[in-house]
Amino acid sequence: MVSLGSFFLFLLVLEVIFRIGIPQSGHFYEHDPTLGSRLIPLREGVWRAENNTIPIRINQFGFRGWDAPREKPAGVRRIAVLGDSYVEAFQVSPEAMFSSVLEEALQEDDPTQTYDVLSFGVSGYGTAQEYLLWSNVVKEFSPDVVIVLFTSANDVRNNAFALEGERHKPYFISDANGLQMVPPETPPENLWRRANQFFLRVSHLYRFVILHSKKLPIFQSHLVRGDIPTDYFVYECALSDEWAAAWDVTTQLLRAMHDEVAQLGADFVLVHGTSYAQIHGDEALHAMKEQYPAMEKKCWDFEKPSAMLSELTQKNNIPYLDLLPIFKDTFEKTGQELHLLSDGHWNERGHALAGAEIANFVQSFSWEEHGAVLKNEL
Repeated sequence: MVSLGSFFLFLLVLEVIFRIGIPQSGHFYEHDPTLGSRLIPLREGVWRAENNTIPIRINQFGFRGWDAPREKPAGVRRIAVLGDSYVEAFQVSPEAMFSSVLEEALQEDDPTQTYDVLSFGVSGYGTAQEYLLWSNVVKEFSPDVVIVLFTSANDVRNNAFALEGERHKPYFISDANGLQMVPPETPPENLWRRANQFFLRVSHLYRFVILHSKKLPIFQSHLVRGDIPTDYFVYECALSDEWAAAWDVTTQLLRAMHDEVAQLGADFVLVHGTSYAQIHGDEALHAMKEQYPAMEKKCWDFEKPSAMLSELTQKNNIPYLDLLPIFKDTFEKTGQELHLLSDGHWNERGHALAGAEIANFVQSFSWEEHGAVLKNEL
């Protein structure tokens, strides 16, 4: 009993040390029967990013960075931004999120008009979840413009179970009848799951242990194929059958979302985000090959996703903004990093650049009562 009591006292002391000296990022996610996962409404906490502590507050609808009613006020021009952790943007303060930069830039350009830019970002989402989020949630906010930030570094992988391997999220498969949804499996509701959720919510020590245990090779094996990280294959010059099928589903989902947005009288815009490797090009590829020698035997092209998205948007007349050349040019001119070195997400400079460039793109729209259309399409 003494040894058991001493053990629990030791854990308690560790918890205090972590809370005071090494605070861990909060736990903000829960299972959703349709979307697989979602942010917990009204949850507050902090996020740790490169020794910075970022305040996090989730609104009543389960999203970060804005407070607005579901019903669009009269005279307001509303823009909805969908995406994954790049849009969720836990790595920067709320005012530094590119969606906030976008709203501020639009407002400054036209002070007589009120703009709402609503961020619907959730970490880990791919196009399948974003499409379902649009269909089940976002359209109720009556946006005039719907922007999807496409993260080619993992969005395509997220859309295919064969590549993702996560059963608790939804997928779509393509057959003769079009896209068919495969709903997420519901995790069993048992004592272990309830205890896990409780300790994730209240214990900094427990979150530290869980976070670092997930980095162990046994939990990362599904993210590596043939001694090469799965995500890198999106840049392979010749796509495998699995990746070709994943791209096919992805493009069908983007077309479906575009068509549904248009049916409601709004405009759909696809924005291609960037990864650290794409910005650093040959330097990054050399480092990747040193770490994963198996890559030497294959051909790689960091601009391949840009080319595929460009072809898709041209064929379907979808407004498209590729941030990759803009980010590469800015990095080459300034030498300043636009991504965090720790996890690859945009830093504040990256968000500022993305927000400004998207604002310039949206400012090329001619607003009508039904929504907005590109001026060069009039």
